[in-house]
Amino acid sequence: MAVYRDHAIVLRARPYREADSLVGLLCREHGRVAAVARGVRRPKSTLAAGLYPFSHSVVLLYRGRSALETVTGAELVEGFPRVRADLDRTAWAAAWTGLAEELFSEHDPAPDAFAALHAGLAALDGGAPAAGGIGLAVLWRLLEAGGFGLEWEHCSACGEATAGRPGPFYLDYGQGGLLCPACRTRTVPGAGLELSAGAVQTLAAWRRAEAVRVAAGGAVARQIEQATREYAAWQLGRTPRAWKFLDQVARLDGRVPAPGARLEG
Repeated sequence: MAVYRDHAIVLRARPYREADSLVGLLCREHGRVAAVARGVRRPKSTLAAGLYPFSHSVVLLYRGRSALETVTGAELVEGFPRVRADLDRTAWAAAWTGLAEELFSEHDPAPDAFAALHAGLAALDGGAPAAGGIGLAVLWRLLEAGGFGLEWEHCSACGEATAGRPGPFYLDYGQGGLLCPACRTRTVPGAGLELSAGAVQTLAAWRRAEAVRVAAGGAVARQIEQATREYAAWQLGRTPRAWKFLDQVARLDGRVPAPGARLEG
């Protein structure tokens, strides 16, 4: 049994019993944590302000014999209110936090994932558009932190640099590698997707950049979105559950086709 303190991004919160909530946290040092916040839904709760979804808080957690830990303190650091006030930003934030819950085991330290979520939420709260740029960049940062990152700057077969090559390249989901045009003609690739040189260079820039503000638009953004969805589903064995809400919001604006349709590049 132990009490510890850590910075955390609140992944989710849902009602539990009469006045409690079950919360999912991604802690900077302690990884993903499932906890109960007792009495948090009472009007005078001192925990409530620090446990809104997508908030950054310093939490005090008690780890006992139960599978659920107990939140005994929560001090809000950054609330990111503009994220929750806008439906599109909320949908992307939910896609990020939902993927984080599926990628990381409890108490498996994931400081890079914490940093990616924090940077993305701060950018959205600052007014940056999610679609096409930050939204997809953070998803790839999370996949990389979860052990599913890819090398975009070199062909996985011959090692030649991708910069300056005309493409198209081929992303092989099963092998988890990128093939240059020459190597693709010499091999029999598995399930995957063709990517233009522009898409590959954008993904390489996202991997190098400290910030997540490298923009993508048009056909490049559509290619990267399709690759992101298909690659994540391949690695997880299913489509991440939280992305359904993202699709529903996007369809309200007519930005994505019906479920199951392929995005054309």
